[in-house]
Amino acid sequence: MEVLDSVCEKLNLNELERIPHVKELCGKIGVKPAHVGLGLLGLVSIFCLLEFGTKWFGFLIGFLYPAYQSFKAIESQETKEDDKMWLTYWIVFGFLTVFDGLINFLFSFIPFFGVLKIAFNVWLFHPKTQGARIIYEKFLKGLLKKYESKIDTHLNKIGEKIEESKPLLNDVAAALKKEGVNQATAHVLH
Repeated sequence: MEVLDSVCEKLNLNELERIPHVKELCGKIGVKPAHVGLGLLGLVSIFCLLEFGTKWFGFLIGFLYPAYQSFKAIESQETKEDDKMWLTYWIVFGFLTVFDGLINFLFSFIPFFGVLKIAFNVWLFHPKTQGARIIYEKFLKGLLKKYESKIDTHLNKIGEKIEESKPLLNDVAAALKKEGVNQATAHVLH
């Protein structure tokens, strides 16, 4: 049991104790939340090593968990450091998502590439490694700073075009609504 507890502590799975529903459910079955987390992590690891469901596990780990932690960071009043950490994660995650097709094309021949992507996502957001901060500081920050004025100019132009097209979009929406009502009426009458 000490070995399990030590592994759970190193993986920071003791944090599961803080989730009331998890703690309550684990109390009913008589198992520590960290041990349940370790079991699920083991099961997911086996699936990933067999390349079964890696894409979905990657989604759960790389998106859902960080999204929930971002929500918690926004709602906490304790510190702004966690807000900065999660904003940095989302900037890096966004860049990686944009280039995901290219990354998959270039590296999918590597055995267990899906598992490596999951591990990389964990490295990006894990509190001990904060890989997203490293990538942001060493690569993305300089790139964004270099092109910041050009990006702002283009975003402003897009905003202006959207404003200019609002009357047309309103007309299209009204026409579609009217046509939908006409079709619904015709359907009811037949």
